[in-house]
Amino acid sequence: MMDNEIIQMDGCEFWGEYLYLVTAHGHSLLKLFFDRKHPEGCCEIGELNTHPEYRQKGYAKMLVGEAERLAKEKGYWQVLLWTNRDTWVQEWYERMGYEVEEFMRPPSDGTVWLSKFL
Repeated sequence: MMDNEIIQMDGCEFWGEYLYLVTAHGHSLLKLFFDRKHPEGCCEIGELNTHPEYRQKGYAKMLVGEAERLAKEKGYWQVLLWTNRDTWVQEWYERMGYEVEEFMRPPSDGTVWLSKFL
């Protein structure tokens, strides 16, 4: 397997469908929700993790790009996510084109919703 290969695993839970994207060697994982909590046409990145030894090698960026591609292919036009406010993670997503959504109430204090139109 090549490091740039992505494995997809579909699933379903109470809120709706989801898709796990995992790098071939398990360095990074992303969970993309296609659920009923959000308005039609919106999906959510619910989790993105990279093993500490493999950070800053482009794996997370590769998974986000693939998640966006798959969302668009399925007819979704917006990707949402939330993260801690004023952190390097928020800055990282903003560099990838995500913007703060002030109209959405964050899940907790110190967090912020971000979105990107596809």
